[in-house]
Amino acid sequence: MQEEHIEFPEVTEKLWGSERNIVTNKEYTGKILNINPGFISSIHAHEKKLETFYVREGVVVLSFYRNGKEKTSVFGEIAAFGEYPLLEQTDYLLTPGMAITIERKQYHSFKALSPAEVFEFSTPHADEDVDRLRESRPL
Repeated sequence: MQEEHIEFPEVTEKLWGSERNIVTNKEYTGKILNINPGFISSIHAHEKKLETFYVREGVVVLSFYRNGKEKTSVFGEIAAFGEYPLLEQTDYLLTPGMAITIERKQYHSFKALSPAEVFEFSTPHADEDVDRLRESRPL
């Protein structure tokens, strides 16, 4: 066994909890999200990243947003509408054992109704591939 491949995954603290980056390489990313109740993540989308959430523990609400007038979700388009008066929101209640895929260019946010652990599987993450409409905040 080669010890140089053994490492402790990096943990990034977030307003809503923490993100443990298990692996990021040129082919995929795997993370564990620990989400605390009382906060909501940013409303954001990724042009290139395709991600799937799997809820291991807790209850999570994943919200998808789209432009209510045009009924589209085009990367960057919604931001032109100011404080989001035309956003339509669809909520998905996720409980342990459930998984959902977030398509590219789909604006989304998440919050926990109870302390939650979510596994995120995705194509590689890049900070420049995030378009945020609203930052994370307390509820």
